[in-house]
Amino acid sequence: MDKLILLITMLTSFLALTGSFAVFPYISRKTVSFGISIPENAYSDENVALIRKKYRNLVLLTGFLFMLGLACMVYFSDLSSGTEALLLGIMMFVNIFVVGFVYLWAHKNMKKLKSENKWGENVRQLVTVNTDFRKKNMMLSPLWFISYILIMAATVTISLILFDSLPDQIPMQYNAAGEVVRYADKTYGLILYMPVTQMFITFLFIFVYYSIAKSKQQIDPANREKTLSQNIIFRKRWSAYVVILGLILLLIFAGTQLSILGVVSYLPVVIGSIAFTVVIAAATVIIAVTTGQSGSRVKVVGINDSGASKKKTIVRDDDNHWKWGVFYYNPDDPSLFIEKRFGIGWTLNFGRPLSWIIIFGILGFSGVFLIISTIMFK
Repeated sequence: MDKLILLITMLTSFLALTGSFAVFPYISRKTVSFGISIPENAYSDENVALIRKKYRNLVLLTGFLFMLGLACMVYFSDLSSGTEALLLGIMMFVNIFVVGFVYLWAHKNMKKLKSENKWGENVRQLVTVNTDFRKKNMMLSPLWFISYILIMAATVTISLILFDSLPDQIPMQYNAAGEVVRYADKTYGLILYMPVTQMFITFLFIFVYYSIAKSKQQIDPANREKTLSQNIIFRKRWSAYVVILGLILLLIFAGTQLSILGVVSYLPVVIGSIAFTVVIAAATVIIAVTTGQSGSRVKVVGINDSGASKKKTIVRDDDNHWKWGVFYYNPDDPSLFIEKRFGIGWTLNFGRPLSWIIIFGILGFSGVFLIISTIMFK
């Protein structure tokens, strides 16, 4: 039973990973294809569509082969749970690496196709900036983060109150039947591990929320009102997603802590965690598909399209600042957070020194967290 649950978890993870990469070209902005800026009307070009189709099929094929190989290794072998988890991580990393090569193939072909069609030559390149953009209501209220603090405070308080009444050996791991398979000595470090994890999650999600709020605006000069509204909706939806996702994760860790403390049984926590995972996975897909990158798939009511899709206009052709269409490097751009050119979300302007401080800061913070975790479990 344990092996079956692990196998389902692994295959679900792989399916989500493969599906995400396969759908990315269809939910990105129509003015960007595989990291290459193109006129909006070129999105429907048969050659562009063919590259998308080949990319999608290759990604799905490689994902299927990896999932099949993983399923066979897990089902027909007798590996420990730790080895199986390590195997999953390695397989997913290798799969991402292979998909990366498929993406680079598509990126190279799109770059060649743009050059052959001279899409970047003799066309207007415009940039529009709305000076009132930051004043608009485009983010879920940051007051929601107060609930994070309340959950963490409640977790710590309950843990400290019940500490003395806990047995010397604390159950730490259960099997599918709800039986304890591993215990650990009771220590304050062990009891406070979950609250520390909650603090780590809070830090990361506040940072993501801030990056969404401060990211560079993306407005099409030919469709200013429409793309402005789409971009605002895009930020509103994903900021809400980030806040709610973080809240759910904190509740899951709080529930896990309560099960360790013996306040609630293990099974409801597991069922709730699985249910929350399914809901979040479904919400991710729904928001990504219905919203698109920069809100490109949002239907804006009451605003007419000016017909920019029929014009051979490229909105700010800055391909030279994008390495492989993935990494943005522009020291002259004051923006720190930039919308991705492939997929959904935001990235950093690696031409700004602050971006490297942020990267190493997050890595350092994660390292400290791992060290603290190791000490707590001793």
